[in-house]
Amino acid sequence: MRRSRRATIDHSVPSPCVAICNMDAQNKYCVGCLRTSQELSDWITMTREEKLQVLSEIATRRASSGTDHHV
Repeated sequence: MRRSRRATIDHSVPSPCVAICNMDAQNKYCVGCLRTSQELSDWITMTREEKLQVLSEIATRRASSGTDHHV
C-alpha cells in the first residue's frame, strides 16, 4: 500500500496553471505556468511552503526568461 506524502491536501495556495499546457523542450518548463514536469505532478501533494517556494522559482524563471506570463 502506497502512503501519500501528506494526510491532507493544502488548497491555500492556488495553482499557477493558466490552461496553456505545453512543455518547452529546451527549458523543460510548461510554457503556460513555467513549472517543471516534476512540479506539475507534485503540486497536489506539496505543502503550503513547498508551493510558495515553487511560485518564487517561477517568478525567477519568468524574470530571467523575459516572458510576460502573468501567473
